[in-house]
Amino acid sequence: MKIKCKNCGKRFDTEMYSGLCPKCGTYNAPDREEAVQAAAGGRTVRKEKVSTGKSRAFRFPVWLFLFLLLPALTWGGWSVWKISFAGKLRGGEGEIARVQPLGAGELVLEGDPLEYPIFVSAEGVERVFLKRVIPEGMQLVCVRAVVRSEGYNFDAGLKDVSLKYVHDGDVYYREPVYADAIRTALYLLGISEEEELTVYNPGNGEEDSGYWFFLTEDDAQQLELLLTVEDKTYPSRAVMEGSIPLEGIGSLGLPAGEVED
Repeated sequence: MKIKCKNCGKRFDTEMYSGLCPKCGTYNAPDREEAVQAAAGGRTVRKEKVSTGKSRAFRFPVWLFLFLLLPALTWGGWSVWKISFAGKLRGGEGEIARVQPLGAGELVLEGDPLEYPIFVSAEGVERVFLKRVIPEGMQLVCVRAVVRSEGYNFDAGLKDVSLKYVHDGDVYYREPVYADAIRTALYLLGISEEEELTVYNPGNGEEDSGYWFFLTEDDAQQLELLLTVEDKTYPSRAVMEGSIPLEGIGSLGLPAGEVED
């Protein structure tokens, strides 16, 4: 069977020269179709497509794994690590020091690794119910606080603030809500968004004052402000925790109650 050389184009008998071009010496391997024709005595054989069951439906799970399952597995692994890491911070590698309130509405956080004590004072608490602004069955707890320190702590500082309370016999914890998420409620209460307390580590005798805002069930009881000090050296970990009971602390003078519009 004659073929054309793939290199120089010369036609020659591939069987006679065993696929080697007599002009340039290039080896010309017969393609699949030519081999099939040769095996069939030169006749053209119709090649039926044999189904192997491998179709687009087979390749789709591979694509699904790469773009959906792999990120999900990565997130799952990260979550497991985070839970394990948090467990080490909260008890696996040393107990967290529990700090008692200094007085009514006051707490001082001091001791290693804090170089300077951090004073926290709850100046007032208001439980506000606003129709069509606060979700039904919920209340907005506004806590005005002052944070003060004689010097700046570089290796540790006040990190987390949360509200602990009891509802239907169970204990709940709430993180502060951002001021821009309750903008309408703050407007009705006459509070500026800039009054939100976001800086927890003042220094050089300065103090930061403002509000922490929490959303809780309307019948929440035994409210406590929880404050956690974190050691910032690697790996960061919680080292100290204190609370301020909020029951009985004076009002902020906000127009509390139900607002129709």
